[in-house]
Amino acid sequence: MNIKSLKALKTYQKDIHFQGHIPHLIVGSDINAVILLNDLINREGSEKVRILSETTIDLASIFGSGPSLIRGEDNFEFLNNFARFKLENKVLETAQFYKDQKFRSFGGKANSISLQPGEEFFTYPAFKFCSQSVYQENFKLNLERPEDYHLHYHIQKLEQRDADLGGWKVECSDGSQISCEHLYFSRPLWKLTELLSGKEKISEKIMEFCQKSRGQYGLMVQFKVNQNICSESHTFFIPQSLTYDWGHFIGSFNEYCKETNIQNFSFFCHLNEDETSAEMITRKIKLMKRVLKRVFENLNSASMEEKYLIIDQVPVQDFDDSVYESFQKELPQLFVVGMNAPLNKDFFKSNQASISFEKVCGEVRSLASLEQVLH
Repeated sequence: MNIKSLKALKTYQKDIHFQGHIPHLIVGSDINAVILLNDLINREGSEKVRILSETTIDLASIFGSGPSLIRGEDNFEFLNNFARFKLENKVLETAQFYKDQKFRSFGGKANSISLQPGEEFFTYPAFKFCSQSVYQENFKLNLERPEDYHLHYHIQKLEQRDADLGGWKVECSDGSQISCEHLYFSRPLWKLTELLSGKEKISEKIMEFCQKSRGQYGLMVQFKVNQNICSESHTFFIPQSLTYDWGHFIGSFNEYCKETNIQNFSFFCHLNEDETSAEMITRKIKLMKRVLKRVFENLNSASMEEKYLIIDQVPVQDFDDSVYESFQKELPQLFVVGMNAPLNKDFFKSNQASISFEKVCGEVRSLASLEQVLH
């Protein structure tokens, strides 16, 4: 094949776009998106469901790591009242902060440095559980190859179809267009407002709700070391700086394994949008390792491996779930799931009468949003 023919082939391949209709289309690549895919395939059939995202789906890494996202009595009781959920082993993990070269409990005589936005949630008592087991057992997660149902495109716009057609149309940056009857959104809600066409028609109530978590990111660093560094089960708050108000590194340790001489642990910190560049991430990881080695001195002699993950949504609190009705009226056939999704109080109120919905957050809200969509 000559150069001219090769160029022509490349041009032809570039112009091939996906055009089609899919009854159930899921936007996202996280654990919630995979659960939706698994459940809808079992219910509707494999030809009627697809998952759309610009990132690959990795079953090995979609389950949560780091400090528990089930915290506080309201969240525990809310989750335990689900028909399909029962967290029988109520293992509490309290939070401690580092000050004057020792860890101290919140609520005592000593005070921590100022908590930054989003950090207070992690001061509540945590309920430790195996995220993978909970999802697999309660949602019958048996999908082995989600990539077989994956459309790998970058979404440019979401648009409601004409009233007589119903549903949604998704436009991608390469020119691909996908229509669907039911659209499931499993990404940060502030990204939904960026993708929606005709924002001027969307109420201020919905826009404000979606924008509540905008600009809040997290850096999660997972460590593996060849020593028993810490045997205490707490959520640890360690100041990033003793001079500046930079917030904390927040983390916890898994149980040390004697057979392999390995201990895994994770720490994370909140980031602003302007701190997500590769250079800033590198600096933050170096600072985290330096601070951790100062607090946990055994780390200085340990062999350490680490990998990091940028989290584009973190738990927010104090929700106004009345916005759920606005979503139903203004964005029909759009179903949002995730840790900051609105909840339908009428769906849950029969067995959640004493629960303060505004306090339902983190992984519990994520699980609740899945429950109301899949019911």
